[in-house]
Amino acid sequence: TATNATSVTWSGGGGTFSTTSSLNTVYTASAGEGASAPTTVNLTLTANRAGCLPVNDQVQVRIVQAPIVNAGIDRTLCANDSLQ
Repeated sequence: TATNATSVTWSGGGGTFSTTSSLNTVYTASAGEGASAPTTVNLTLTANRAGCLPVNDQVQVRIVQAPIVNAGIDRTLCANDSLQ
């Protein structure tokens, strides 16, 4: 959260933000971050208010690879058959 801020900006990481100027944003990891998973990136939120110095806070995000599944080749069965 950012209380009493007139604007915010997200930065950091090698990926992209859906919007850098909203508290509610989506971070999409870069191809390099995904390829080197598991890895950690630091994202910074900067809050601004006219007449005041900006303030920052960071969050660490751990990126892990998604699981990969393979159920095998497609098969066709008759109603009375079983599959092993």
